[in-house]
Amino acid sequence: MESCKTVVGKALFASCAWLLVSGVGFAAEGHDEQQIRRILSTCMDQAREHHTGRECDQFDRMCKEYGVAMLTYLEEYVADPCSRVRWRAYALMTNLARDADSIPERRRICDKLVKGLTLGRCTHIATWLLKFNFTTGDFSQESRALLTEELSEVLSDEKVALREEIILLSGVAELKSELPSLKQFSDTKEVILKERHQKQVQEWREVIERLPDTNNMPAFLPRRKRFEKQLRKQYWQSSLVWDALRARARMGVKEDIARCIELVESHPDEDYRVAWLLKELSYVRQPEVVDYLYTYLKSDKLEPYGGRDVIQLTYGQRAAIALGQMLRGFPWKKDYAANQEMIERCREWMAEQKQWDIIR
Repeated sequence: MESCKTVVGKALFASCAWLLVSGVGFAAEGHDEQQIRRILSTCMDQAREHHTGRECDQFDRMCKEYGVAMLTYLEEYVADPCSRVRWRAYALMTNLARDADSIPERRRICDKLVKGLTLGRCTHIATWLLKFNFTTGDFSQESRALLTEELSEVLSDEKVALREEIILLSGVAELKSELPSLKQFSDTKEVILKERHQKQVQEWREVIERLPDTNNMPAFLPRRKRFEKQLRKQYWQSSLVWDALRARARMGVKEDIARCIELVESHPDEDYRVAWLLKELSYVRQPEVVDYLYTYLKSDKLEPYGGRDVIQLTYGQRAAIALGQMLRGFPWKKDYAANQEMIERCREWMAEQKQWDIIR
């Protein structure tokens, strides 16, 4: 059996030969090209051995210098037998897309990422496409067709992986042809979730009733609080129903935009609502959501203490994090999330805007 390095060596040779025959050029000069290939090869060898070194840092810098021209070199590794190498190649492609200046460049990279996702080469791609502000314009017709096929499987087969991510990506890519399918899926699953949740709530209440009086036996207090917290959990939390609702809302379905805001606002645990649900709601990218988050941006209420390793934030700071994912030009910076002066600047900026420039 051929070693991992031998297989990669043959793939590199074949790729180089194809490039020479086809006449495809490089942005880098010949000497730089040799250096790029040498450094990338070392970087990928290190990935196979479970560690990264200075060569990978060098290649990161080269990606910033040469930009999308580096995509050609990375493509040689996307089908590598080693999963860590594939991960590294696609991670570098994602960085290229984040730094790309034009839609055609981002779209070209997005096509490679979506193809890699649908071929099962790297499951992290779905998270990266959602996390790093890829927009509707980054998805070509080819990518949207591939995602449509994936979504069809996700909605019909519970054993398919990445169900949450694919549903949310359908909203980012604006697969409006799939709005009816998402609606049917959401309605059907919601009925099942409600029935299951009602049974769980009854079981939790029975457990709480059987617990000893915590005034006499304080050792049972943490357990009681844990079950009482479960009672405040809503049936739709962390569910595919919530994902489908948000995907439809992101595609502009007014009733679902209103429903998403209503569900968040009606959550009985205000601290959970602000700490987690505002950020999830920011995915929707609609003006109504900006208006809703703006109300929390004005609040200086402090979250409950979560332990010495957890930074306490105000409700306004949580809202700023959510708004920073939605609005172009919003002055929030990640490193200053707990800085009150930065929050004041965010409030001033919001008051100055005549309309919201939403990142879609």
